[in-house]
This record gives sequence, structure tokens and C-alpha cells, in this order.
Amino acid sequence: MGMFDGVLGLKPTHLCKNCGNQVRPNVTSKLNGCFFIVLLLFFVIPGILYLVWAGTQKVSTCPKCKATDCFVPLDAPEAQRMQRQESANPDAALTGGRVERPCPWCAEQILAAAKVCKHCGRDVEALA
Repeated sequence: MGMFDGVLGLKPTHLCKNCGNQVRPNVTSKLNGCFFIVLLLFFVIPGILYLVWAGTQKVSTCPKCKATDCFVPLDAPEAQRMQRQESANPDAALTGGRVERPCPWCAEQILAAAKVCKHCGRDVEALA
């Protein structure tokens, strides 16, 4: 249904925490058809149990970035806060709001205010 949302006039209902887009998530089940058929042919009872279990497990996927189960409803306070932050600082959305710098010892990315490198464990001077 995600492909026809614009044609049908369906509005976005959730905010993807991974890519920041307002989307209508694609909801599918965890049912694997080939696995189900093999179970049903050789092991009838486990096949039926798998059908019941996998049929009730739902997975929500972002149609834009294909991330799973990372949604916040648009009317939730967290989604409104994320949208305010994104509109106030568009560059923060690219870095996740983190100000980072390379460690002078191991060259891995660490927070600018860090006093100890999380990768090599050495003391570094904070740039706050």
C-alpha cells in the first residue's frame, strides 16, 4: 500500500526515527512461505504452530530507508520535539545532533566534550 499512498490521498501517520521522514509504515508479517510449506508437509503440528506465531508477528518498515520498527506517531511529544529540532538546526539532522571530533590518539570519532576516548581509553582534552 505504500506505493499508492500519494494516489489514494493517505497522509503520513508516523515519523521515522532513522531517516526523519514523515511516512506511512509498511506493515508485514514474519511468515516465510517456503519454511511454512516444508514444516507443514513434514511436521504438521509445528507447521500450524509456526503459522499462528508468524502470522501474529508484525513488522513495520519505512518505505524510504527500509528501517524496521523505528517509528513514532506524529502526534507524540517525541515526534514533535524531533521536528522542532530539525527545523531549528537542519545540519543536526545529518549528524544526529552530535558534535564530534577525531580522537588525537586513535583517530576514531568521539564527542567534542569527551574527556576520555571511548575507543582507546586515553585521556583527551575536552573542546566544549
